[in-house]
Amino acid sequence: MEKGTTYAQDIIEITIPAGNTSLKINIPDQPNLRNVQLVGMQIFDVTTQTKSILTGNALCSKADLTKMAITFCDYKGFEFLKYAPALSFRTIDSVTAANGENAGNIERNAKLFKGQIVNFPKSYISLTEVLGNVAPLAVYIAISYYSKNDASATTYFAKK
Repeated sequence: MEKGTTYAQDIIEITIPAGNTSLKINIPDQPNLRNVQLVGMQIFDVTTQTKSILTGNALCSKADLTKMAITFCDYKGFEFLKYAPALSFRTIDSVTAANGENAGNIERNAKLFKGQIVNFPKSYISLTEVLGNVAPLAVYIAISYYSKNDASATTYFAKK
């Protein structure tokens, strides 16, 4: 890793409003993720965590994720990730024992990127159909990235 670079991970949440009828959900601006280099992404569903720590909204189900695709744009307007099935970024699966009880979770291959810089306000989630949710739902995404160090970044693990 280049000197002066920090590796970190942030959770972002995209809310699908109750009664949503739109098939396109814009991803809100993520000020703390502007100009960072994307290296990985994971999506969590209700089997991994029931509610969002950020808003308390219920997380989407696996069935909901099968109806979603993600498009990420860079700052030049290039869609470097276009209509990628959201389910392909769900890398943690619950394992069911023979008796039907949850036997724990297994993590599959994480989806990696090569350092693209995401323009989140130009990026979006496409739905194949309306979800019919009566309460807000959260699309819960962990973004892994590299960032050039600034005054705040050097306070995490770099100094003892």
